Amino acid sequence: MNRRRSLFLCALLVAGCGTPSVSATSVDLNEFSVIPATTRLAAGQVELTAHNSGEFPHTLVVSRTDGTVVAGTELIDTGETARLAVTLTAGSYMFTCRIVSQMDTGELVDHYERGMVARVEVTA
Repeated sequence: MNRRRSLFLCALLVAGCGTPSVSATSVDLNEFSVIPATTRLAAGQVELTAHNSGEFPHTLVVSRTDGTVVAGTELIDTGETARLAVTLTAGSYMFTCRIVSQMDTGELVDHYERGMVARVEVTA
């Protein structure tokens, strides 16, 4: 009986040692909003699919709330999609677009200041 229990416990431990799980979610970028499909993610490897449904090019930047950048995409053109794989630890993060563009009138438009930010919580 003791041997059976040991084999059972060993099997449970081996089953728990598989490949780490990967969270995935999509993020919509638009004038002037960042809309993640979920605002709660599990810590670990996260795969983000960012789609630009807006009129202007955007980026997706993942940063901690202290402003430290964790990862970011290249410029995503209108109608295009980019994928971003990032490892996140438990805590609060911001998904933002950090583009500053100049209009024909000379006005500077900071996408972040215009509301392109979403707060995301990552749990252990």
